[in-house]
Amino acid sequence: MPGLYALSSWEALPLKSSRVKACANGYSLSITAHLVYTNPHEEPVEG
Repeated sequence: MPGLYALSSWEALPLKSSRVKACANGYSLSITAHLVYTNPHEEPVEG
């Protein structure tokens, strides 16, 4: 399932890189995700 789309064409934007960090401590879990997309189109993207 793609994360971001170009609004004019509903084309999925390519994912350039991703980084996921997770930390578990007892019953607690923390997850942080950093996703970088490239925009090959002229119009700006809202995310």
